[in-house]
Amino acid sequence: SGPDEDASIDRRRTASPPKPGRCPLPLPSRVRLSIDTSRLTEAAFYAIFVCVSSGLVDKLLYKRSATAKQTLESALHHLMSAHGVLTFALMRLLEPGQPFASDTAPTSSFAIRAVLALFLWDFGYGHGCGVGSWILLNMHHAGALIALQFQARAGEARLD
Repeated sequence: SGPDEDASIDRRRTASPPKPGRCPLPLPSRVRLSIDTSRLTEAAFYAIFVCVSSGLVDKLLYKRSATAKQTLESALHHLMSAHGVLTFALMRLLEPGQPFASDTAPTSSFAIRAVLALFLWDFGYGHGCGVGSWILLNMHHAGALIALQFQARAGEARLD
């Protein structure tokens, strides 16, 4: 072993370990990890919409956890009181021409729609209603989201 080889070994031994969260191997410059956040929030919105409107959250959470059910039931009066005001306020934020409209800010738009869906369906709580009431309740709540999806002019969603 020559002096150059010994120097190389010494440098490797004294090199500082990689910092936490950093990959010790260099990545090629053309490898880019990117996530389309608007697609991600859109998928999250549709997943939340399906889970709360189908009763899946009620079956998986509130029917299995007495604590979760009691916590929600204690706040249910406040949720129902804010139901209408919150719906119109969030719909106003999402109208075309507003800062969070889907044409100008799709990520924010779908995030706000997800929050709206959670509040409209009382965080997925089932209320123990029959099939007929469940269908009518879903149609009533989905109407706001349908109005948001198919509006063409500013102010149209509130009028629908």
